[in-house]
Amino acid sequence: TITTQGVDATQNSWISSNSAYSQAGFAVANSASSNTITLQGGLNTANTNISNIQGVDVTQNTWISSNAAFTQAAFNQANSAFGVANSAFTTTNGSIAWATANSRRKSS
Repeated sequence: TITTQGVDATQNSWISSNSAYSQAGFAVANSASSNTITLQGGLNTANTNISNIQGVDVTQNTWISSNAAFTQAAFNQANSAFGVANSAFTTTNGSIAWATANSRRKSS
């Protein structure tokens, strides 16, 4: 009986220490699981932020493209106006030259 009690005490001691190790292992595993869930939440937020940035990029690119078209139209209009103004200037210079030439003839 004393031997049996000694064996029981040793076994109980090992069982207690193994139970403590098992509990520590479960705690670490549960902590890792909690960290994984936290990390997954962070990744979801990052993915949402990337989607938002991509949406902003698309919107900005659309506006840049439309502004490029508007700017080109303005350049075209300005160039057309320049052509009209240049024609008027050339015509006016021709009229002035004609008037000058005719006024010299009359005064001589």
